[in-house]
Amino acid sequence: MNKILGYCLDTANIDWIKEGMEMYPLRAFSMNPGIARRDLMGKDQSFFDALKEIRETIGENTEFHVQTIGPTAEEIIKDAEAIRAHVKGDNLYVKIDAYPEGYKAMKKLHAMGYKITATAIVTVNQALLSIEAGADCVAVYVGRADNISGNGIKVVEEIGKVMKMKGINNVILAAASMRTAHQVEQAALAGADNVAVSLDLLKACASHPLTNSSVDAFVKDWETLYGEGKRIYNLE
Repeated sequence: MNKILGYCLDTANIDWIKEGMEMYPLRAFSMNPGIARRDLMGKDQSFFDALKEIRETIGENTEFHVQTIGPTAEEIIKDAEAIRAHVKGDNLYVKIDAYPEGYKAMKKLHAMGYKITATAIVTVNQALLSIEAGADCVAVYVGRADNISGNGIKVVEEIGKVMKMKGINNVILAAASMRTAHQVEQAALAGADNVAVSLDLLKACASHPLTNSSVDAFVKDWETLYGEGKRIYNLE
């Protein structure tokens, strides 16, 4: 069966990860410094212990995208090495910001066999440079591009066009930094392979008031016919 769209949960909160895994078809998990600050602040747990717990929860074969911090290429490489030393599994992607020092680090880490997610992308040029430097995934910041009067969805679409034109089919095109369920839909229509979403945004994508009212109406119809609390499994 073809996978139509990969949903990547943006969180370091283990409870949210477990809830997301139980309810939804998630393909990947991701974290960045902002997410780490939000979800790990005040917890009696080291960063590396948090990474280990997440990996144990999601499994070694699941995509896990973890961001480097160092502003220089040398520090980015050291961050990547430290992350890989603490996270098991082949499906680990080190996230690197798409800027000059980042491209330098991508080239070296690609040669070292790392899987790379180029992130904080807001232009087509950044994505193309990242792919040329060895990125396996390019993540467009849709919401942030929109915040500066850009068009993040258009950027996703144009990157996809170039990738198709050049026959690039081994790079994941991801849409991130999204605020609304509508943006998620538009990202899919623009050709995104993956979308990075918070648990709240995923919930907004997953339901609709009209659907919920239909569920309630069907239950009411059934119970009117067969009695309160009756379901198909307990009719006999």
